[in-house]
Amino acid sequence: MKLWIGWGLLMLSLLMGTVMIDLIRTGAELLTTIHPVPARLNEAVDDGDLRFVVRGAHCGIDQVGTANLGQRARGEFCFVELSILNSGTAARLFDATGQKAFDAAGATFLADGAAGLYADDRNRSLLETIGPGRRVRGTLVFDVPDASHLDAVVLHGSAGSPGVRIALGWVASGDG
Repeated sequence: MKLWIGWGLLMLSLLMGTVMIDLIRTGAELLTTIHPVPARLNEAVDDGDLRFVVRGAHCGIDQVGTANLGQRARGEFCFVELSILNSGTAARLFDATGQKAFDAAGATFLADGAAGLYADDRNRSLLETIGPGRRVRGTLVFDVPDASHLDAVVLHGSAGSPGVRIALGWVASGDG
C-alpha cells in the first residue's frame, strides 16, 4: 500500500512539474505578446495585413486648418506622419480614430479624427479604402496637454487586433 501511494505521489509530482513548466513557458510567451519590444521611427512593422512605418512626429501645433474652417487644440496638437501598406489580398479600411499615443508616464491619447482631416486636407488617403499592394501616407493628430512628451503610438490594422507599438522617443513641443 505504501509503495502504491509513493508511486502515485511521484507521478503526481511529475505531472505538476510538467504543468508548471508549460505555465511558465505560456506566461513568457504571453508577456512577449502583450509587451513586445516597440518598433522605432522609419521601421516597418505589421499588424495583420497592414504594414506601418512612422516617418516622423512633432508637437506644439495650436490650430489645424484655417481661421475660418479649422480646429484649435485644447492643449496642443501632435502630428504623427506615417505610411501604410496593405500587404494582404483584400481591400482594407484604416480607422484613424482607433489609434493611440502614449506619453512617458503612460497617459493615453486617442487620435482626433476631425483634427486629422484639417491637418491633412490635401491628402485624404487615410479615409480611403487601401487596396491590396497599395501604400498610402497620412497624418494622425493627437490633442495632448501642453508640454506633453509623446513616447509611443500603438497602431491597429483592425479594431480587434492587439496593435503594434512604435517608439517615438520623447517627442515634445516644437520637436520634429
